[in-house]
Amino acid sequence: MKMKWKLALGAIFCTLVLSACTSKELSISTRALTEDERILVANSGGADMEYFVINGNLPKGHQLGISVEVYEKGELISENEPALFKEDLADRNIGFGVRLGHGDHNDELIFGSPSGLLRMDLEPIGGASAQGSLIGEKVMLQPGDSVYLADWIASEDGSIRGFASLDEEALAEIKSYDRAILLKAELREE
Repeated sequence: MKMKWKLALGAIFCTLVLSACTSKELSISTRALTEDERILVANSGGADMEYFVINGNLPKGHQLGISVEVYEKGELISENEPALFKEDLADRNIGFGVRLGHGDHNDELIFGSPSGLLRMDLEPIGGASAQGSLIGEKVMLQPGDSVYLADWIASEDGSIRGFASLDEEALAEIKSYDRAILLKAELREE
């Protein structure tokens, strides 16, 4: 009988510990591909992309919107309708990047999520371009928060600088390039 009580108490203790470790918050983390995944993406015609994992629980009455903003020389040119996530998220992967066109082909913006693929043709811009993640390893989102996850910037004169962190000044500089494409996540009310 004492053994059953010890087992029952042990099971309850484990359940409490595990439930305390379960994240009730919503996080977005960068995701590095394995070597096999990188080869698969490259061999199937994929572009260089930034990958992220969304994980956690949405606060009651809220949804997560992921959108793409396109700027040219500081002016917002377009913003797509956000992909909306309305249920709790567990290891939801998303990807963002630009495939550069060759010859007669335009550049192509690519955003992929479990709910589908967004592709948008872009007029090529000569010069230099670069893309990268704008977050560290992980960000936690609270209701009302918005965060830029990644960017792709292009400069006709070939001068581009990298951004190690994102403050208002850096964000304004990113938007001022000949073309800047930003991936944005926003936790908002339904």
